[in-house]
Amino acid sequence: MTLTEKRNEKRLAKLYGWLATASLLFWVLEWIVMIVVRNHTVGEWKINLIILLLIFLAPIFGSLVLWTVSGTHQSKLFIYRNQIKEYRVRTAFVKAMTFIESGDLNAALEIYNNFIPLKHPTRDYLYSVLIVLMSKSNDPDLVKRGTDRLISLKDFYSPARINF
Repeated sequence: MTLTEKRNEKRLAKLYGWLATASLLFWVLEWIVMIVVRNHTVGEWKINLIILLLIFLAPIFGSLVLWTVSGTHQSKLFIYRNQIKEYRVRTAFVKAMTFIESGDLNAALEIYNNFIPLKHPTRDYLYSVLIVLMSKSNDPDLVKRGTDRLISLKDFYSPARINF
């Protein structure tokens, strides 16, 4: 989503929200006017019941439709915000994996502690990788398996896989 699309979605969400609120207020005002006019008139009203129902129920249903449209635009903005948060976490994850590949475990630990949220799956994966690498294994087979796992995790959590 580009900046102009984001502004457009935000503007449309506000517009439809205001229209829905105005429609609801119009419906309330319509009922008040009907009660006042009915109490000050003499005789019977000669109006078809279906037309009367349409006049008084149309604004409330229109308001519901407008609130729904406003909600769809707000949900698009919410999804966009969540994608930005996920992009930032995945970028930090890939940086930490790059530091691990280069052998700088202190920088990877700093990213792990400061930039990855506590309840995010990448934190668990990075923790397991750091534990394996910090165990300082001398077995070349374990080192190769750890390196292969690092490359596969880095590719899986690449920020390029996020579709905006």
